[in-house]
Amino acid sequence: MVWFHPDVYAQAVIDDDNPLGSNQTVGGPGSTHGDTWNVGGTVVVGDNGAGTLTVQQGGELTSGLSTLGTNGSSGTVTVTGSGSNWTASSGIRVGRGGTGIFNIEDGATVTSTQGRVGVIGSQGTATITGTGSAWTINTDLIVGNGGTGNLIVEQGGALITGESSVGENNGGSGTGVVTIRDAGSTWDLSDRLRVGIAGTGTVNVENGASVTSTEGQLGVSNNLGTVNVTGAGST
Repeated sequence: MVWFHPDVYAQAVIDDDNPLGSNQTVGGPGSTHGDTWNVGGTVVVGDNGAGTLTVQQGGELTSGLSTLGTNGSSGTVTVTGSGSNWTASSGIRVGRGGTGIFNIEDGATVTSTQGRVGVIGSQGTATITGTGSAWTINTDLIVGNGGTGNLIVEQGGALITGESSVGENNGGSGTGVVTIRDAGSTWDLSDRLRVGIAGTGTVNVENGASVTSTEGQLGVSNNLGTVNVTGAGST
């Protein structure tokens, strides 16, 4: 399943049922993969059992398509600290048939081609916390993609995306909630924002946070879409 060469992998599965084990780290003294880990193909965290992956202390992870929580298992990825970075050349799926938890915090950055939070009957939660912390998605983001998705940007964090949907049917009823809160927290879209697309979607903008997009659509195809803007300075 895993091609072993000094920290160059064709595929990496992180759980109790695979050779890598259930807890992997990148960056800092004693990490399981040194300061840089290059996975040329897919990363799965939590496949046949729980899995945890932490990128810390300026560590750098590169991968292809990555999934957090599948096959009824839970997967957690945390990217933390200034200089810590994960670049996924394809998408990041937070919860796809399992439970996915994704944390970007304390100035860390993540870049991926696509983003999915809560896919096909799963539960996914993504949180971006702190000034300098950012998730850049070069194409589209879907929160609640046939599952239940929750995405939070807080304390000055940033989310940068192309077209995005909150609450979309993908072989199941999608329910998505995005909350952008606190002064300095932003969600910048280079395309349209759709809330409630054959599913139920909610966007909350709170306490001085801001969201910008080229276009907005609510409750497409007779579905439920809600946007709440509250607090001084929220836009």
